[in-house]
Amino acid sequence: MLSTPQSVASPMEISTSSPPSTKRQRYLSSSSKTKKKTLLTAEERQANHTASEQQRRQKIRDASIRLCQVVPSLTEDVCRSEARVLKSAREHIEELLQEKQRLLEEMDRRNMET
Repeated sequence: MLSTPQSVASPMEISTSSPPSTKRQRYLSSSSKTKKKTLLTAEERQANHTASEQQRRQKIRDASIRLCQVVPSLTEDVCRSEARVLKSAREHIEELLQEKQRLLEEMDRRNMET
């Protein structure tokens, strides 16, 4: 014979040592422990913005260089313009997709013949 518990405590009956805290309460209590953040000056904000913008532009240049290395139709003179690199890369991808579609159709045709 299996024994079953006589009474099971409901979630309301279970007591905890401290009441549950909300996210806001935890945020407020943790922020009071940390130092107060100082606001940046206009010059510091401008310097941060300039640095971020330079990093963004460098990432775009690096990606453009990688595209020039990967896409066979890109020549050195095309690689000088990021817009031309993107256009040529798009055209190359479209050609690859068309070739893939052609090969899939050929495979289907050959499978139907057998």
